[in-house]
Amino acid sequence: MIKRACDESWWKPKLRRLHNRQIETISRLLNQVSKHRGIYASNITVENFKSQWKSNRELLENTLATNELDYSVNLAELSDLNVSNPKIRKAELMVRIRGFEDYATKMGYKAVFLTMTTPSKYHRCFAKSGAENPKWQGATPLDGQDYLNRTFQRIRASLNRDKITPFGFRVAEPHHDGTPHWHLLLFVETEQQQQLVETFQEYCLQEDGDEQGAKERRFKVEYIDPNKGSATGYIAKYVAKGIDGEGIEHDLYGTESVTAATRIRVWASCWGIRQFQQIGGVGVTPWRELRRLSKITDESLEWVEQIRQAADDSDWGRYTELMGGVFCKRDDQLIRPLYEHKKQKPLNHTFDDNCRNAYEDSRDAVAQPTLSSIGVPIPISENAKCHQGLNTNGISGNSGKFQDANAEINAGIDSDRSEVLPKQSCNSVHDNAESSIYKLNRYGDELIVQLKGIVALGFEIVTRVHEWTLSYSQANGKIEPNRSNLEFCQ
Repeated sequence: MIKRACDESWWKPKLRRLHNRQIETISRLLNQVSKHRGIYASNITVENFKSQWKSNRELLENTLATNELDYSVNLAELSDLNVSNPKIRKAELMVRIRGFEDYATKMGYKAVFLTMTTPSKYHRCFAKSGAENPKWQGATPLDGQDYLNRTFQRIRASLNRDKITPFGFRVAEPHHDGTPHWHLLLFVETEQQQQLVETFQEYCLQEDGDEQGAKERRFKVEYIDPNKGSATGYIAKYVAKGIDGEGIEHDLYGTESVTAATRIRVWASCWGIRQFQQIGGVGVTPWRELRRLSKITDESLEWVEQIRQAADDSDWGRYTELMGGVFCKRDDQLIRPLYEHKKQKPLNHTFDDNCRNAYEDSRDAVAQPTLSSIGVPIPISENAKCHQGLNTNGISGNSGKFQDANAEINAGIDSDRSEVLPKQSCNSVHDNAESSIYKLNRYGDELIVQLKGIVALGFEIVTRVHEWTLSYSQANGKIEPNRSNLEFCQ
């Protein structure tokens, strides 16, 4: 903890987060957050986050990741290939929601769309006039989110006692003044639907349930008729509004959709509020790892190939069914994430010195585009063979070299595509070479956990074969000192 406190790259983001929240708290105190002034978040906070996002993007574009095959690509391109990309994030969410609906239809479950909001004392101002709410007592959006979390925890506990197990998705979004509310799309057995609704209503009205308008506004329910529309359609606009605004013209308050989506993202980032949450169902991490794999030809792993094919076809319903069903506990699911626990070993502060030297040397360097490595390479563990399935489509640059490398790796495992280790039922890889050079954490942590692949009933399948080292892309012969905290990625 002392080393962390002495490292500005550790405490500076925390100070920035506190600073942003304090600005937003004062803005709310001055009634600057409303549809009449700055909807969802104050204008100054929105501008600050836009500037930070732009800076982050420049950092990604100027940082190169290089693997052990000397293939390099900037982090911006890699970022665009995963759920950091808003389009991919939205598409994956919609696939999962639709998959739940297909699964529920097959199992004969009913869908219900619920809305939970907070008591009036959490709201800063009125929507129509923008006037201050006299019941407001200084609550922040975090206080409102805590209220919703506490209420939902009580609801879940009550439902568990009654043996009611819904599944679906929850979306958190702000009112015009930044106060959060939740939308929930839940699927439940037909005979349990009414009891679920009554339970939600009971707990949503426990706090200040007798105030004016509570019964009308605190909790709303819509019973979804599949003959009139898809359950996914009820929540689709809230997903779009919270990510990029694509597909809708404006929000509830008349704000242009793209502008509203940007301000909602700022609101969520500033207050640390999770926008989308899956309720029940199987894990999404194995789904993402399976989609990194190419076809598995080993006949003994045909059942894994069926699950991989469902993931590759974006069939979340089929994937859920093959993984054990929507109510299967995480420990009982057929495929689990595989994590590697790397042990620390002191290297005489090599990492910190390399970072510092890279910056010091840059001040005297000639103004030419060069690379300054800041990482210590990690040797690949040789105690397991890997199923390499990294999709290189969309990665520019040395794609031919990268594909040749993939072919070389695959050539060594064609006889047994995933001659993975039938180890004990665990989900971590252990490196037995005590003399190896481990990744150095500048804070001296004993263990570092990295996602490496999946575990299928004891069979370890490594999907993240390559080890990547980050390096600076020097522009005009300069290196920004705040980039010295970059480490390894995968």
